[in-house]
Amino acid sequence: MVMTIRPGSPSTWAPRLTKSDAKHFLRLVEGQLIARRLVFSGTAPLLADQLGHEMFLGNLAAECAQTRRSAWPAAIADFIGTIAVMSDIDDPSAISPDVVRRSLRLRLYRSNCPTDTHTYDSLRTLTDLIVRRPAMPDTEWCLYLRRPGAGQGVIAEHLEQWDIDTDEAFTLARANTLADERGLICERRGLYVESGDSMFAHAGVLAIIDRLPRADGYVVAVPNRHEALAAPVTPDECGLHVVVGMLHESLARHGDPSPIHPFAWFVSAGGLGTFGENAELIRLVNDAPDGAEPQVGVRFGPRLNQYFAHLG
Repeated sequence: MVMTIRPGSPSTWAPRLTKSDAKHFLRLVEGQLIARRLVFSGTAPLLADQLGHEMFLGNLAAECAQTRRSAWPAAIADFIGTIAVMSDIDDPSAISPDVVRRSLRLRLYRSNCPTDTHTYDSLRTLTDLIVRRPAMPDTEWCLYLRRPGAGQGVIAEHLEQWDIDTDEAFTLARANTLADERGLICERRGLYVESGDSMFAHAGVLAIIDRLPRADGYVVAVPNRHEALAAPVTPDECGLHVVVGMLHESLARHGDPSPIHPFAWFVSAGGLGTFGENAELIRLVNDAPDGAEPQVGVRFGPRLNQYFAHLG
């Protein structure tokens, strides 16, 4: 059995563990994988098998960091045991439909995202087949199964075998994600940040404006898989600064190498809609003529242009 688990930078993916703790943690993970004949390789915290099934160790490491070393083997065994049950996605009958219904989650991807530029998605045998539906402009929601600290894409064949139609699956995934995966929200100078350890936490963007002060419009962003950003936007000069500030904040937080759109969207007071269909993309563009120095500008859509039209 060939398996290579490289430690990566524990200070980044397991900041609460010492280097010694991180090595011990990975030895326990490797031991459990070998015992269950699961072959996952890669650089921590993200491992993958030859079919592209992903296993994320960051959340598990955070949980272990809060307990004594003596408790780690049981926690890791439970984690790997769950993966052993659900890892053979080619045999969906091994997973009961009831478990599936509870485990469905949403994850946001860029539409037509280049597949060779994202480290976390280098093994994409299944990724391109994952069931999707339109989200905010230039993005798509992808259907995933939630496992402890991990996620696994769902393809149409699986849904058929579980006797779950696509609409029901996305309805369940939305409800499960917003009920179980949303993070804590904090406010800083008018910007609201919802963040959590879950790789599905960013789907909280679908309901984040419900937790903000009432306004005629909002700007929202999803810089990475763990965060959603939002701010009320007033139709004045201050509102313009908020929009530009949100773009800068989203770009500054776009450090997680996952294929999520790094920019922002405008949302009228009515809300994002069920899956973000009411959002309008705010684009960063290069307005400089050919051969000139790059001049990054902001391009609003028609609704946001109308919102600020009276400013001239």
